[in-house]
Amino acid sequence: APARVVVGRGQTRSGAAGLASDPPGPVKGMPCTYRFADLRVESGPPEVPSSALRSYAKKDSLADTLDAFAAAGMPRRWRLRGPDDARTTEIPGVLPAGFTTGEAWKEHVLGDTDRFLQLGKLLPAAGAQIRWATTEVDAGEAGWVRFRFDGMPQCWLWVDGRLVSSAEPASREAEADRLSANVWLSAGAHHVVLATRSQDGRGAATLRWESGDPRARIALLRRLAIDFVGDEQLIDAPFEMARLWEGLGFAREAVAALAEVATGDPEQAERALAERARLYHQLGDEAAATTETTALQKLWEAGAVDPVTAARRTARLWQRLDVPERAAGVLGEALKLPGVDRQDRCALVVERARLRRTVGDEAGVAAELRAAAEHLPAGDAVRFDLLCSAARIDPAISQPALVSLTAQATDALRARQLAGVHAARKDEIARLAARRAAAIMPGTPLAMPAIELAEDLAAAKDEPGALKLYQIELTRRGLPAAKDLAAARTALVRAVLAETPAGATLLAEAAVVSQDAVGPVRWQVRGPVPQGDWTPHEKPAFDLTQAPSGKEWKAVQPSFWNAGVLDFGQLGGGDGVVWYMATTIASDKARSITASFGADDALSVWLNGARLYSDRIQRALTPDSIVLSLPLRQGANVLVCSVQNGGGAAGFQFRTRREPWPASDLAAVVAGAATDR
Repeated sequence: APARVVVGRGQTRSGAAGLASDPPGPVKGMPCTYRFADLRVESGPPEVPSSALRSYAKKDSLADTLDAFAAAGMPRRWRLRGPDDARTTEIPGVLPAGFTTGEAWKEHVLGDTDRFLQLGKLLPAAGAQIRWATTEVDAGEAGWVRFRFDGMPQCWLWVDGRLVSSAEPASREAEADRLSANVWLSAGAHHVVLATRSQDGRGAATLRWESGDPRARIALLRRLAIDFVGDEQLIDAPFEMARLWEGLGFAREAVAALAEVATGDPEQAERALAERARLYHQLGDEAAATTETTALQKLWEAGAVDPVTAARRTARLWQRLDVPERAAGVLGEALKLPGVDRQDRCALVVERARLRRTVGDEAGVAAELRAAAEHLPAGDAVRFDLLCSAARIDPAISQPALVSLTAQATDALRARQLAGVHAARKDEIARLAARRAAAIMPGTPLAMPAIELAEDLAAAKDEPGALKLYQIELTRRGLPAAKDLAAARTALVRAVLAETPAGATLLAEAAVVSQDAVGPVRWQVRGPVPQGDWTPHEKPAFDLTQAPSGKEWKAVQPSFWNAGVLDFGQLGGGDGVVWYMATTIASDKARSITASFGADDALSVWLNGARLYSDRIQRALTPDSIVLSLPLRQGANVLVCSVQNGGGAAGFQFRTRREPWPASDLAAVVAGAATDR
């Protein structure tokens, strides 16, 4: 029968026509291109491949068994090359034909008990160097293969000449299985190349491979559970198997994987029942989902959890299953239980208000909050909070109710809450009246109603009125009058900080912070120019000691930056080109500052004509991935950067690093005057 297939990124959702949402992260919502090497649509009972455990052998312990299983996928015969100067060595996306042949490669056999290639010792050299290692893996049958690898401090991985993993953030030590890459391999032999980049002569790498088919992992977990019954290290194995089955699209097998756990240890059973309920709901089997949820509620009640708490947990489970009406029903039944006190009834109704908010029913939220308040006695602080929250959500509060709230605003905190209600009602006169009422009531060191009102007046351009309120607060603290609003703010900030040990320490350290500063950075851009033989990238045809000027240079508009990253695509983009970025950094004295860069692709950096850094790496932009010390001289300093783009997107990022405490921005602000809020 015809079936619907959804392809893309995100998650499918019951009843939805497509994908529910993008995954979180900086790429959310950005356009992307998918290339599919294989698409399989399966039906019927899933089968675990017979070859999944061909290298499995039980040992004396679980750790020894896993170590032997991993070692079976670790190549022993390698060929090594290098070291190559990292400043002039390109890291290509596709290795050239014949790259792994020639006399430059040296044979090396990894010992039976060794796990790491000690490249720094095998290929010794100082400075920034690239070291290469290649081996072959033989896939007995076509399918997914997972490579587990790492290289210190940075590494790249190619399979059959194609780059499958770019350099990750630098690692101080190589770790087994820190990185992984899944690759579809045809049956037969395949070439694998590892490259590491180091600055100090050190270098190590490790690599092993295993089946990338999730069913192979399931087979291994099943076997381990049989051979090492009760081992605590396998406590999460059923949940991992369930996730793998679900990822393959076999939700019923995921349910079955959790069957035994759901009747065992209460803590594990709680997790298993919740997962089984979710999976049954995903399958559309609401009767089974209800059975699991009921069992979970009984488990909570049997575990000395009171019925009200159990009901709230059950309601939240139904909410996670995206069935808010069932969640509301559970809470409604709990409200009918005998012996439920006022506080618990209030909590149950607040829970229903939270449910209504998840579906966007703001009027319903306000009604539920008012209903929750009715379960509490008059004068109760929580009752006042609930009524104010309801009034802020639904400003159409009756006049008698508003008068009642005003009468209950008997302290500074409640008066401030009342001001929030009037702000929601857009009644500016009443809001200021509530603020003034709060201002004459006692506050706390960090919550001063009089100062809040002063800042309201300052925002309304009434600086004399604001200063008057500040003077009252300063007088109350036994401090002399300030000459203006900025001085009053500074005096009050210092007084508040001095009341705590941490604040007093901050003030003491701020007193010795130098007010030296580096001027702001404003970038100019030039290009693009053809890359050619890399000369434009490494030896620009203009004076690198002179500040950018002339028609070739253009100011970078603020709109071209996104989260600190410049997208050259907004300037026209282009493949096989070089862009130049230049700025002048002013310093009041000679000093060194730390700056970090990111580039897509290669980057070169000059300061006052001297080259500080250059590479030819073809990479995606990783912010702050290149960190340099900039030796500034007193006065103007010309910083020039060259960004080469081999193809596709191109970008640039730069920022100066903050100095360690106490020479931080915060200390400098405390040492100076508070000129704004």
